[in-house]
Amino acid sequence: MNEQGLLLLEGWAGRTETPVEVVGQTEKKYRIRAITDTKLAGRYRWLAAGETTLVPKHAVRITSACTPTGTHGATDNQSHDTRASG
Repeated sequence: MNEQGLLLLEGWAGRTETPVEVVGQTEKKYRIRAITDTKLAGRYRWLAAGETTLVPKHAVRITSACTPTGTHGATDNQSHDTRASG
């Protein structure tokens, strides 16, 4: 499988997106490999770079390029001025 993705974590301080590699899947979970040291859900749960674990599918967004988009799902779309010029 080996696809790039973002691990999404919702916390009291907002959403964090961490780049990961998806290396497999089960019916309800993805098996991910950490690219960097990665915070997981739970108080003291960390995944060191290169380690693998299972996470729920709703916590991973598959991407072609593994670049975080910022908080709250910002997209690359730019706002366009729809007012008539003149």
